[in-house]
Amino acid sequence: MRIKRIRRLAEKGARRIIDRIFDAIKRHAETLADERAVRLCIPREYLLSSPEDMLGEFLDAEERFVEDLQQQREIAGATDLVINDVAGVKVVLEDDEQERIRTALANIEHCRVVEEERHQGIYNALNLVVRIEPPKDELVRGPMPASIRAVLARRGVAPELADRHFADFVLSGEEDVYLEIIVSNYQEILESEIGRCMHEDRIISQRLRQQYRGHLARNVEYLMRYLFLFPLSAQLELKDLPVKLWDRYLPEYFDAVIAGLFQIPPGDF
Repeated sequence: MRIKRIRRLAEKGARRIIDRIFDAIKRHAETLADERAVRLCIPREYLLSSPEDMLGEFLDAEERFVEDLQQQREIAGATDLVINDVAGVKVVLEDDEQERIRTALANIEHCRVVEEERHQGIYNALNLVVRIEPPKDELVRGPMPASIRAVLARRGVAPELADRHFADFVLSGEEDVYLEIIVSNYQEILESEIGRCMHEDRIISQRLRQQYRGHLARNVEYLMRYLFLFPLSAQLELKDLPVKLWDRYLPEYFDAVIAGLFQIPPGDF
């Protein structure tokens, strides 16, 4: 079992947002190309564009997108972003036994498989996304786990208020949670950890395949890391975001932002 590290959650969320930003900028660039084709009185498919023209249109489109962000205009095509594998389980079963996982899940109350994907190729596994509706009333009825009480204590919650805070957290939360389950045989689990498709290689490959690497992309990465790290800090109120998507920052600025989040003197970070 594993809970994804904050850095990986932020990175995965940022990558999906960056892909959407790149698509939006490309749509802007295509609009600019359409406008140029209209001025020349030719269909766009007959438009011959030099690399300089295409780069200029992309940069103009990027500037328009940034202006949309600054003016808080609605971004066309924007939808909710869902990451289902914050928490995950790997199940090792030989191929002729893998149906056992479906039987086990079917016997769990308030649990159902909502998404299924089979990976084939260099990486082979069955990926299941499971929706679980936790019984909230039961969670708050029994004694609170010592681990939860310790977390609340670190957040500054007085012991006599811990039960109420925990109940408020549970009862005001989502009605369901999602869990990712990866099912593979023993050989494939070895390959994914130390062999031909090891996890670290796949992550590096994902990073290298990222198409858009402009300052907007870097700022999305900075901002997502900050937002995911904020709940781990001692700060109780988020007054103003230290990273604006349309500004430009050096990496050392962001280092200082994270140091400040945890009250670390910048010179020691």
